[in-house]
Amino acid sequence: MVDENGEELNEDGLVKTCVLANLPEIPEYILEERKKKKEEEKEKERQRKLLEASKPYKPAFYDPVYRKDEIQLARLQLPVTGEEQQIMETIMENDVTILCGETGSGKTTQIPQFLYEAGFGNPKHPQFTGMIGVTQPRRVAAVSMAKRISEEMNLLNGEVAYQIRYDSGTVKPFTRIKFMTDGILLRELSLAATSEKSSNQNQNQNVEDLLLTKYSAIIIDEAHERTVGTDVLIGWLTRIVKLRNDKDSVVAKKLNKPLKLIIMSATLRVDDFTQNKTLFPVKVPPVVKVDGRQHKVVVHYNKRTPVDDYITDVYKKVCKIHKKLPSGGILVFLTGQQEIQILCKKLRKKFPIQQNNNNKINKKSDDLNNEDEIEDLQIKEKATGAGGFGAEDDNIELENDNKDKNKTMKMLDDLSDSEDEEDEKASDSEEEEITILNGDIDEDEDEEFDKIMDDEDDNDDVPVGGLHVLPLYSLLPTAAQLRVFEPPPPNSRLCVIATNVAETSLTIPNIRYVVDTGKVKTRVYDPYTGIQTYQIRWTSKASADQRAGRAGRTGPGHCYRLFSSAVFNDQFEDFSKPEILKTPIDGVVVQMKSMGISQVCNFPFPTPPNRDQLRKSEKILTYLGALDPNTKNFKITPLGKLIAKLPVLPRYGKMLILAAQQGNNILPYVIAIVAGLSVGDPFERDETLLSNHAGEDEDDDGDDDDDDDESDEDIKNENMILDRKNELKNQVETEMKHLRREQRRKYYQVMQAYNGKNPVSDFIKLLTSIGAFEHFRSTNPNEEKLNNYCKEKFVRLKAMLEISKLRHQLTNLMKTVFYDTNISISKNLSETLDQLYMNPRMPPPTENQISLICQVILSGFPDQVAYINDNFPKNIKNPQPSYTTIYTSPQQFVGIHRNSCIYAKHPTPRWVVYQEMVGKEQHLSADQSELIHTRTSSSDTLVGDKFWMKGLTIIKDEWLGKLMTKGLCRWGRILEKPEPHYDAENDTIKCYVSPNYGPHNWPLSTIQVDFPSNSEAQTVNISGIASKYQWFARFLMEGKIINSLTLNGHHQSSETSIKKKEKNPINKIIIERGLFGLLEPFINSKPSIMTKTWSKTQSKVLTITRTLASFNIDSKDKLIKIWSTNPKFLLDAYLLWVPSQLHTSVKNIWPPVIIKIDEITNEMTVKQKSNEINQIANIVLKSTKDIESLYKN
Repeated sequence: MVDENGEELNEDGLVKTCVLANLPEIPEYILEERKKKKEEEKEKERQRKLLEASKPYKPAFYDPVYRKDEIQLARLQLPVTGEEQQIMETIMENDVTILCGETGSGKTTQIPQFLYEAGFGNPKHPQFTGMIGVTQPRRVAAVSMAKRISEEMNLLNGEVAYQIRYDSGTVKPFTRIKFMTDGILLRELSLAATSEKSSNQNQNQNVEDLLLTKYSAIIIDEAHERTVGTDVLIGWLTRIVKLRNDKDSVVAKKLNKPLKLIIMSATLRVDDFTQNKTLFPVKVPPVVKVDGRQHKVVVHYNKRTPVDDYITDVYKKVCKIHKKLPSGGILVFLTGQQEIQILCKKLRKKFPIQQNNNNKINKKSDDLNNEDEIEDLQIKEKATGAGGFGAEDDNIELENDNKDKNKTMKMLDDLSDSEDEEDEKASDSEEEEITILNGDIDEDEDEEFDKIMDDEDDNDDVPVGGLHVLPLYSLLPTAAQLRVFEPPPPNSRLCVIATNVAETSLTIPNIRYVVDTGKVKTRVYDPYTGIQTYQIRWTSKASADQRAGRAGRTGPGHCYRLFSSAVFNDQFEDFSKPEILKTPIDGVVVQMKSMGISQVCNFPFPTPPNRDQLRKSEKILTYLGALDPNTKNFKITPLGKLIAKLPVLPRYGKMLILAAQQGNNILPYVIAIVAGLSVGDPFERDETLLSNHAGEDEDDDGDDDDDDDESDEDIKNENMILDRKNELKNQVETEMKHLRREQRRKYYQVMQAYNGKNPVSDFIKLLTSIGAFEHFRSTNPNEEKLNNYCKEKFVRLKAMLEISKLRHQLTNLMKTVFYDTNISISKNLSETLDQLYMNPRMPPPTENQISLICQVILSGFPDQVAYINDNFPKNIKNPQPSYTTIYTSPQQFVGIHRNSCIYAKHPTPRWVVYQEMVGKEQHLSADQSELIHTRTSSSDTLVGDKFWMKGLTIIKDEWLGKLMTKGLCRWGRILEKPEPHYDAENDTIKCYVSPNYGPHNWPLSTIQVDFPSNSEAQTVNISGIASKYQWFARFLMEGKIINSLTLNGHHQSSETSIKKKEKNPINKIIIERGLFGLLEPFINSKPSIMTKTWSKTQSKVLTITRTLASFNIDSKDKLIKIWSTNPKFLLDAYLLWVPSQLHTSVKNIWPPVIIKIDEITNEMTVKQKSNEINQIANIVLKSTKDIESLYKN
């Protein structure tokens, strides 16, 4: 078919296209430019559509946020942003929402922003005017997230703030998003519940505080970690939400402030929440699942699983990754600070950063973290000496040999490098099968990757960049922890050596490789004995997957698991146990009791503690006097309410309260001790000295190259080279041993200075270190000087600064805590609190004060007493003395920890009190590798093992008797000699007992105590001993209780008028001895028969003792009070003892004391009773020959 012009047409009637065969081709670069331009236009259009689509549907109330475009584009890439509508609809339609999203999904940063944009926290909102509260289990996460979100939202004036312990943070009255640790929110609840206010207005305010009305939404982040604080918060908040949101609730109607609770978890372990009928009895909260922004991660298993020295395997793996694999950060998971320090030192020495960058970078690291600092072999700094510890001049001696040491260390490095290469080749074939996380992977790519790792022909002489090694663990200062978010120096690779703190709380950018040991240091707690051991065990499968996922946050990654797949499948638990099952819960119990929860077992825990834990906690709190064992459900005592107000463990709270009541100005010292105990041990451990203070130079400047060249020229054969290297190796090992000895000598020299000449307590050692630091800091506030001081004195700067902050907090709190209760305050206590302040130059305590401090320490640990076990066999393996504790048998070895100041004290203390008892610990290897040998065991410790006591204080056994801890100390038998006696000053009857202590019935020294009442007599052996009322009747009739007509403090004029009669001998007898003393020699039986074993056969004895017992009269004060209401009390019983001719006069004068004299009562009463006594005295005197002899009697 053709047209009119003869052109050939196609089926549609159109002219067919002509193909021009000989046209010139378009150049390739033009095509590339066109393609690139089209792609750029498409990307711009995509971003425009994304920005347009990101404009959310505006609800009834909407707060706009003006973000930068690059931030907005970045947040749109987060998975959680695509689920904003579903998430917000779920939150608005439900009181409680569970959000499950993997780490990296953006839930922590974006959910608070969703709520902010929905109007939460805006004072103009009709309902949700309160803040958005976000809890984190760790302080560093709370700080970093607050800063990040404020930058993302472009709100830099305090709208987004944080609050953590020791730091009031940046919270302002207009703050709308508040990040905090779970402890901060728990503290707010506790203070609101325990406040004791009288006015209605204050009571209403307390109710609002208890219901957290300042918040309109609370987000519990990282709920999968299941910390004690998180679990308790969830239980409380589920009840608070019900009170504030229930439309039928009177409280909800009155407040009109509903609360939204969002529980966020990084794992799918939500059954503990959704299937918990106690937690959610009516409606199960909805679960919103958000996929993580996870790239594919290849997981490599080892064919073999290292048993002990897994640190060496980690070191080899990191070296291979850095030498052979493409760029990307490395994240290594270890179990603790000591392991991290050792590995950091080895990697820094192996891969130093170039000199031009290294000085600045590592100097900054050293300034921020003195704990991970690996110094040069040259110890250039002289010890300045402070606090009376003296100068340390030994460093000067080491400077002379620095050059020789650098040479030998360089050669030894070459030797170790060659050994490392051999080890790498040997271990290349030990990698096992591969599994894929989050997506498929191309098999060719996988095989190619393995070929790179297994390539043995790789030239190790090719220079590689430096390794920017950073530690990450909880004890690091916050600033040092945040350094992992900074980019590494040029031409270097980031390598973070971390504990499980890096699993979920923090997302470190640009991590491509994860090396996972599979280990975690976990606490093993025995609720019966209270023994805690930190053991290295396998982590859970969920945690291992979290660790592996860290390699896929920004791109495809690899995870190297240093264990076999069989071990992973057979020995790893699915999930870790909640912390509440692995730790003492004394603090939780006393807080809940103070908040009105009488039965803690009924509290809606996500995972309730077992009964043994609860019983153990209640027993300890009973020993402390915080709970009353004689009441139903162990009701909290006034002392317990005071303890609950203090942000420290109950044991430490008891110490603070008792110290305040003791006087003698010991409270500031006890505050410092409690602050130190709460923060944690500030001393460095002696086994970490070398890595902290005398490590090899991590920045070798290469000055030894000439020496290497010279050695290569001189030594011609391999045997000579090997001999030379062995010689150098031995030389360096000898030098390292010498260096260790020097460092330990300095360490123990400083520790001895802390201990003092006569060490009695590790707590006093702690107090001395705190006082010395504060004294130095008061004159040298410069951070660099403080760093140097801490290095010289072997203490951690971060810990010392936290102790100082807690001292301030406790000092201010102790000045007010007693006034916030209904407890009466004595004059001495009031003076102590008024004079309390934090003195940076606190003088050392006196001997008397130290004795009182040790008694206060005992009051906080009454159940952690140990007595020398003289019968325990000693041998070469057990040269140290053994002790028996309340919770251990005499057959178990319990020794003094070698870090205690009384470890080598002679003579060996017979009685000690300990802070904690530990089981087997990790130790450095016996060789020179400085690697930790640990055992991975799933068995619970403890039967037949050795235990060591830490935090020891020497005590006296008489202190145990005086403390009289209920349930632990039994008075035993009341002694007949010496006899009981009346203590007029304290108005009580005293007796002597031989007490015993604990379940082993340890005998204590004889002590003087208050005579037990009937209720106390059940725990006292009173067989053959008269009752308290018999003794009281005897002392009364002997004139030792009522020995005067008048009482101290009565009307002055009346008292003076009586004293004027003292010139008359008869009147003198009357005034000084009173009726009972006057008649005692002339009654028809001696009062002493009242306490005889056969006295109960006498009717008059039974009459007077029964009369006293029926009204519980066992003190002078009680007797006078009953006479004020019943003047004839005891008259008939007493007349049975008095001659009949005196009955009339006794009746006229009864009661034989002036009860009250004031302006209304004239002096006739005094005169009448005086006249009656005169008549009695005259009758009595007629039967005597000598007035003076009567007076002397």
